[in-house]
Amino acid sequence: MSSFYKRKASRNTCESAAEAGALADRTAVAPAHGGGGGSGSGAAGGRDVAPASSSLASAPKRSRLDSGRSGGGEGGSDRPPTAAQAGRDATPMASRSLSGALGSQDGVRGGRNGASRNGGGGAAAAAPRRKLKIRPFARKPAVPDTFFAVTWDTRLRPAVRAVQTATALEGFSLEELFGAVEDSVRHGHAAALYNHISVEVERHIGTVVGALEAAAAATADSGSFLTDANRAWEAHCAQMSTIRAIFLVLDRGYVLAQPGTANVLPLWDLSLRLFRAALASRPSVAARISTGLLDVVRRERDGDSIDVSLVHSLASMLSAVGVYAKVFEVPFLSSTAHYFASESARLIDSMDLPTYLRHVEARLSSEANRVTASLDASTRRPLIATTERHLLATHVQALLVKGFDALCSEDRVVDLARLWSLYGRVDANGLPINVPVSSTPELVTCTAARGGGVGNADEAALDRIVPGVTPGAASVLGPAQDCIKTALNRFVMHAGKEIVNAEGKDASMVSSLVSLRARVEGLVQNAFGGGEIVSRAVRDALEAVVNSRQNKTGELIAKYVDGVLKTGHKGRTDEEVDATLEAVMTLFRLIHGKDIFEAFYKKDLAKRLLHGRSASLDLEKMMISKLKTECGTNNKLEGMFRDVEVSRETVRSFRTHARSVASLGTSDVELSVFVLTHAYWPHVPQAPLRLPQTLSDLHDTFKQFYVGKHSRRKLTWQYSNASTTVRARFPAADKILSLSLYQTVVLLLFNDNDELTADNISSATGLVDADLHRTLLSLACGKARVLHKRPKGNTVGKDDLFVWNKGFTNRQVRIRINAIQVKESAAEDLQTTERVFVERHCEVDAAIVRVLKTRRTLTHANLIAELYSQLRFPFKVADLNKRIESLIEREFLERDASASQTYHYLA
Repeated sequence: MSSFYKRKASRNTCESAAEAGALADRTAVAPAHGGGGGSGSGAAGGRDVAPASSSLASAPKRSRLDSGRSGGGEGGSDRPPTAAQAGRDATPMASRSLSGALGSQDGVRGGRNGASRNGGGGAAAAAPRRKLKIRPFARKPAVPDTFFAVTWDTRLRPAVRAVQTATALEGFSLEELFGAVEDSVRHGHAAALYNHISVEVERHIGTVVGALEAAAAATADSGSFLTDANRAWEAHCAQMSTIRAIFLVLDRGYVLAQPGTANVLPLWDLSLRLFRAALASRPSVAARISTGLLDVVRRERDGDSIDVSLVHSLASMLSAVGVYAKVFEVPFLSSTAHYFASESARLIDSMDLPTYLRHVEARLSSEANRVTASLDASTRRPLIATTERHLLATHVQALLVKGFDALCSEDRVVDLARLWSLYGRVDANGLPINVPVSSTPELVTCTAARGGGVGNADEAALDRIVPGVTPGAASVLGPAQDCIKTALNRFVMHAGKEIVNAEGKDASMVSSLVSLRARVEGLVQNAFGGGEIVSRAVRDALEAVVNSRQNKTGELIAKYVDGVLKTGHKGRTDEEVDATLEAVMTLFRLIHGKDIFEAFYKKDLAKRLLHGRSASLDLEKMMISKLKTECGTNNKLEGMFRDVEVSRETVRSFRTHARSVASLGTSDVELSVFVLTHAYWPHVPQAPLRLPQTLSDLHDTFKQFYVGKHSRRKLTWQYSNASTTVRARFPAADKILSLSLYQTVVLLLFNDNDELTADNISSATGLVDADLHRTLLSLACGKARVLHKRPKGNTVGKDDLFVWNKGFTNRQVRIRINAIQVKESAAEDLQTTERVFVERHCEVDAAIVRVLKTRRTLTHANLIAELYSQLRFPFKVADLNKRIESLIEREFLERDASASQTYHYLA
């Protein structure tokens, strides 16, 4: 643009000079007759210019600018004006001072001052300044008829061909060419100029593509052919850039003034259309370029180094020409599909799952980088989708079967997160899963038929491969991630059933389930996005596992809690104990028979409270609070704690009661009693026991005291849970023994006898054989053997002799002799379960009566539905039918006379 404006200024200067020359023929210059020579300014040193006799009006009517010309100021020159200056400065006035026309304002002021001092030249100095006037041509200049033909033949066409052949421009400059184009467009030859350029560009492009066709036929080396094609394309781009710069006035002035005209395109677009037509007329060139590019991409995928800029340039050429999708993209996606289908089939058999997933991740990243570096952006989505389908989507089940369970078992969080993320990409692209490879061409065709490229957000989503990303947090999973969820559910089911059904490992079952749940929850949060759908699948699997042994699981959970509450903070912090209990509560929430858990938990709680085996009452109360949160208020459990507190107050009152103190006299036996409410505490079978006189008197004294305070209550002594602390005197040293009441009663017999038979002991204590045998074996065959058994053995006969061990020694002063714990047999477990079932029958009866009492009349189906919503334990419809029949027999309900499936409540 700078050259254009320079040239235009030059032409204006020439026009002004020509005009000045025309006017100079009629202008006379005469020296001034004033005083004062030299270099002074003003009228004294100036010259007067007088016009000729002919008027300026008779001059050619060409536009001119009449104005004073700025001269040299105070140091002005005395040289006479040139003809051009005279022509410009000539005016129709009679005369005017040369210094007024040529000098600066300072010169004008100097002239005025000179006139006032010297008294000469006053008329010239006082002449008024003229205003600026622009006058049009008298007639429009004529353009020769041969102007355009001569300009095209002598200047523009040689210039175009010189650019196309890369030869020097001789005889004219780019500025002159630009001016020639501007003059042609200005004088109405734009259309003809555009057509001439089209012919020249088409001729040259035909020559270039023809040469490429010949090269394609002559050489078998795709690399050299691609280099030639790229060199030809780069030359074409450079040539069209120069041609467009020369014909810029045409490209901007004429083309843009033809909106909606299909045949009139900008010069660059015109060249692309002509290039596309040339490639269409010689299909072997485009096919050879496509084949060469596919070969280059294949070699790069195989690990070879390639010229990325060459691929990028040729792909840009195909895209600019408008044949990218047809000539290159469709074959490229098809070859990609076949390449990765073959590779996946080969690698799945030879790689383990983590290695294969890392390979897939690297492939996806490299393909995305390939698009960014060398291909058109519109190829990104179909290329990534094709890669994902043949490396991932078609092998979902095969990959999961190959190593998913092993990854879960080994807690391979990173690999599982990679698996989840990759299949999230498959679902995001809507790819079908587990589809045979034979459907590949259909996928490529459909993919390549889409319109444009993808947006920036979609591109970022396609390139993102981040372990642990949260697609699973969506409300609905895609088919691929749903397969992973199903596989995870299956893994939890399998691992959980192995734990639950393991023979002889009931003691560790709950801890193993807690550990399994913690591991799986960690996988859900860290590898599978922590979504609700996956969490629910894991929860469903654990629920099925926990309830696969319907009644046993609740019992074992209760025993596990018992162990935790007995040990308490032993080697653990408060947070760890609370976390353990909370983990157990998650299993408790899953069991259906919560009443089974409650029955066994209450039995264990009674032992802990009565024997003082609870590590902390705060932990006990915290556990009760958790159960209350899950199941609501439980009056029985809370009542057990109240009984313990009340019993302590009762014992303190008994020890200070005057009459009781008088009755005890000087007895050295200290009595502690737990007074328990029968409805709150678990049922304990009554066992016979004949107490020594000392202990019997203590019992009678306490009974009198308690009945005196609570006359309407009845006391029943439960000896099976009683314990004592006694002092035993041995020849070596005295020991303090912690014993059960049964052990105490047996050892007190040896105060009067050194040896007794089992039959004698049974007669003296009144114990049943089972309790007696366990008691004697704990004293004679345990770690602390205060009795000797003759003959030795683990069984007790009536004639077996038990002798006081006078030589008993032990380094400890306080010794606990544990009674042999009775392992609950299957019959005893069944009794506990049957008691729960009896309580369930009562709850079912109460629920049926409660519903019908509210509704008065109800159909069988509606009654069953109401019971499902109210009962908190599992049941069968057959059991409910039995309870309904029982209530009808007991006249709580009656059937409708006309409809046997309708019940009425009987008030």
